[in-house]
Formats: sequence, C-alpha cells, structure tokens
Amino acid sequence: MNIVNLFLEAAEQYPDKVALIHKGMEITYAQLKVKVLQQVAYLQEKNILKGDKVLVYIPMSIDLYIMLLAIFYNGSVAVFIDEWANKERISQCCRMIDCKGFAGGWKATLFAWFNKDLRTIPLKVFITKQTNIYNHLPVEMEENVSALITLTSGSTGIPKAANRTHGFLFEQFNALEHLIAGSENFTELCTLPIVTMLNLGHGKTTVIPSFKTSKPKTFIPENIYSDIERYYIESIVASPYYTASLGKYGVENKFQNYTVKHLVTGGGPVFPDVAKDIVYTFPDAKNMIVYGSTEAEPISHIDANKLQYYTLENGLPVGIPDAQTELCIIQFLPDTYHEYSGNEWENIQCSVGQFGEIVVKGKHVLENYLGLAKDQLNNKIKTNSGLWHRTGDAGRLGNDGVLYLLGRCKESFVYHNTYVFPFILEYTLKNISGIKEGTIIQINNIPIIFFVPSADFDKAFFTSELSKLGLGNIETRKLDSLPKDPRHHTKIDYNRLKNL
Repeated sequence: MNIVNLFLEAAEQYPDKVALIHKGMEITYAQLKVKVLQQVAYLQEKNILKGDKVLVYIPMSIDLYIMLLAIFYNGSVAVFIDEWANKERISQCCRMIDCKGFAGGWKATLFAWFNKDLRTIPLKVFITKQTNIYNHLPVEMEENVSALITLTSGSTGIPKAANRTHGFLFEQFNALEHLIAGSENFTELCTLPIVTMLNLGHGKTTVIPSFKTSKPKTFIPENIYSDIERYYIESIVASPYYTASLGKYGVENKFQNYTVKHLVTGGGPVFPDVAKDIVYTFPDAKNMIVYGSTEAEPISHIDANKLQYYTLENGLPVGIPDAQTELCIIQFLPDTYHEYSGNEWENIQCSVGQFGEIVVKGKHVLENYLGLAKDQLNNKIKTNSGLWHRTGDAGRLGNDGVLYLLGRCKESFVYHNTYVFPFILEYTLKNISGIKEGTIIQINNIPIIFFVPSADFDKAFFTSELSKLGLGNIETRKLDSLPKDPRHHTKIDYNRLKNL
C-alpha cells in the first residue's frame, strides 16, 4: 500500500490530460509522473529514504505536488507546514519532529539558514532539474505507516502533529469521493491542498489559484471569473472566504455565472445569507457546503439551495451526517482524556434536540498524534465501540436528522441562566444595520460584545437592537476588524481577540 498509487493509476489512464495549471503553466499527467520520478531519484541521491521525514515549506504550486508525490513514492514522510506559519510555529515543528530534510524554494532555504531550529535539519532539498529517473515501483508501505504529518493549532495554541498514515489517506480519499461525484471531467479551481491531492488520484484537471492563500486580500473576484472563462472552469472547491466573496460580487454586480456546475466550500461556517448569494451567482451549480475538521473530513454536508431558507432557531444546519461518519452528541466534559464503559457512555449521550458536544468516529477520523501519550489526548474518548474524536463544537441533532452547529464549546457561557453561543449571535449581529460583523466573548467572566461598524453605523439604533435581544446591559467594544483564523480567514480567532 502506498497512497501515490492513486496518482500513478490516474497517470496511466489519462497520460495526455492536463493535471495542474498554475500561473499560465500547464503540466500533463505523463509529464508530472516524469517530474515525480526525477524527484524520487534526487531524494535517493540525497540519502532520503523510507521513513525519513521531510519538512515541506513550499506554497501551493506545481512544485509542491511534485515534491509531495515524490516523497510518498519514496516511502518518506511529508511534514507539512502551512505557508502562513510564522517563525515560532516553524521552530515548534522542528523541535517536535525530527526531520532529515527541508524542502523549500530558494527564499525559504535562505530563511532556513537564519533560523537555528531549521539549521539543525541536515539536508536541504529542492525541485531537481536533473534528468535521472527512478526506475523502481513505489516503496511498499504498511497501512499504519505515516505518509503525511500536519500540525494542528490545538486548543492551547500548541501544535499537535496530526499523523496521517497511508491507510488513513486512502480512507479519507474514499470518504470525500462522493462529494466530487459527477465532477470528474470538470476543470476545477481549488484552494485546498488536500483536495488537489484527491483530484490527482481521480485524473482531474486542477487550476491552482494565482493569489496567495496566506494573504486573502490578494484574492480578486474579477480575476477568478477571468480564469473561469480562460480555462473553462466548471468546478470550484474553496474555503468560505473565497466562495462568499464570489457570491457577494455576483449579487452586488447583478452578475450570474452559468459555466460553474459544481461548487464545494468547507473549512468554516457558511450562513444562510452567504448561501443565498452563492445560489444566486451560480444558479446552474450543485452548491455544496461541507462541515468537518482537521481530524474528521467530512462529517456532514448540506446543499446551499436548502440552507438559504433556514433560520438559526436550532443552530446553523450543516446537513445529515455522512454515511461513513458515526456521530453523536454528548454532555459537555472537562478537557481531558476519557474512557467509558457501555452504560457510562450511553448515560452521557444527549437526546434528539438537546445540545452538547459533537463527537465522531469512523475510518477517516484521525486517531493519534505523534509524540502524545494516551493521557494527553484530551480530544479523544475511548469506549467499548472504539475511539471517538471530540470536535470541540457544540451542536444538536434535529428530529429531521439534520445536524445543527452552535459553535465552539469552550466559547459558550451562561448568562442569566441561559447558555449563550457566540457563534449564533455573530449571525444576528452582522445582520443589524450599521454592523459589518460582531461577536460576544467572556473576559474574566464578564461578557463583552465586540463589533465592527460600517459607514452607516448609528449607536442609538445599535443599542436599541441589543436591548431587543436582551443584551442591552452588556458592554460593547468597537474594533476596525475582528481577527480571523489564518488558514481559511473565515472563523473568528477568539484567542487573538481576547489578547487584543
């Protein structure tokens, strides 16, 4: 077993089909396979072998996928750092994981010489320009052997090394496969690296965006629509920041696109107003919103055409749980590792309609992190039926079988004997006239509303609206913007907000 075999099968079946397009450059599956085999030969010459870890610091590009596929082929392990990672995060990675190689462009390699932790990595590797080809089959791997290690932020801000084995990546491939059903022959614009890898196993053509995903302000909707026309893009897979921007542009300019037939967005919440914009702008598309997490992708999904008509009375609907995902709602628990027998496990499960923490289980749900002992797995629960993953999200299951999301468990609090979920209030706040966005958090047990005003902000009107919500006595703070998560630029970064 080696996850790279999915790509090799696609290359065998579609040798002349374009695999990747980036900044006007195109590479076919046959050409990409040759580049990968040349890169494997180079890794072998550098003495990077089976099981050796390679820290990859390459932005989304054709070079990134040449490197990742070569590492898999070689039986080595790709340690993935997001391009938005700062100096401290990179140093933490180096201290946590013993890497033999560092893969980056010349800028990243130059930076590595000025970082004491990166300097400890023995070998620096590049995208090779040599012509030597590795003439052997992919290194055989056991299903429980690491293929890809990514760093999650963790609830404390300390990274957790999410260990994706070859077997896990196959299961994730199978779990996500139905979400792209019917779009195999479409040219797809994709901002999510793991989905681009999925596409390379399906023989799809993927357009890598020309803007920097680490700098959302470089995203210009007009340029995307030009790319749609230029490459005849029929499918888009992107995080909500980008799909929401495309939808908003369409509504504001009374512009509708009939080329795109398939749109998937995930990585952050999508509310009914955004779903309505997406449906208006892409009327001929199958518009799908996916709910999941780093450790469990997907958990559920919902059609934007349905979402646009929902209210948030029960929470944000994120669809019926996927068939591959076992899901239940449990009572809020302390942030530690737990083990439960049959009766104990049943006693903490919530009934239909009751809110609690969303927990999931399945073959595509990550079970372990490198370097963490069992008692450090504070987001896992061991039961007689197996290991469950705690998402950290609050939610409830409705009588219709739909999962309703309420936001992060740790950000909820009790106010006047009622549970307050900031996530739900955020939707209410941004729909108040004169408010761009807002949220409510507790600091030293005092609830405070943070908001970003628009040009037509009226303080008296805003105070009146808060009073109608029963929040008239709560302190408010005005900000120029609310900090967002660096990966998808969608979710409010509550820790950074508290620091502010």
